[in-house]
Amino acid sequence: MGMNSNDVLLLRAALRGDRHQVQTMLGQGANANATGTDGTTALMFAAALGYTEIVRLLLDYGANVNRTRKLFGVTALMLASGNGSLDVVRTLLAAGAEVNAKNDDGSTALMVASLKGHAPIVRLLLKAGADVKIADADADTALNLAVSKGHLQVAKLLLEAGADANATTSSGPTVLMQAAARGELQMGASQFCSR
Repeated sequence: MGMNSNDVLLLRAALRGDRHQVQTMLGQGANANATGTDGTTALMFAAALGYTEIVRLLLDYGANVNRTRKLFGVTALMLASGNGSLDVVRTLLAAGAEVNAKNDDGSTALMVASLKGHAPIVRLLLKAGADVKIADADADTALNLAVSKGHLQVAKLLLEAGADANATTSSGPTVLMQAAARGELQMGASQFCSR
């Protein structure tokens, strides 16, 4: 089943953030789940770019909130989490986005948000049931990723949610050892050592 011109225009409008054009194309029969050549949907474009109103509109027209993109297997929730779009993350979760879905590398939305240091999104994902113990293909957890980038506020949230500071990372050292090596242990010593 090929894409019609309305589907193409829908994808372009979502990428541009043109809510009016998205509404028009959906009203003219564009498929809310149409994909580009790499499997990106209009919902993924809107989620990645933080267009909350377009995300809501697409969901109202039946966009699949858990669809994965062919390229890397990412979801709209992962894209929004990585780009810091708190309102979009909230909207996707309310629409039933799978909080622990994994991409082709085994990463979750929580890992992406932790790597980028988006503490409000990490907090929201944890509240929605994100699993802090999931490890990606490199054996890294959300905590490993947060500590590797020096995101101590995120690390604290993850530790409070039960993340293991003694788990080893893909490069060998534990999260606790990583933090010490970065000179960050004094800032969060009680958080790390209480685990």
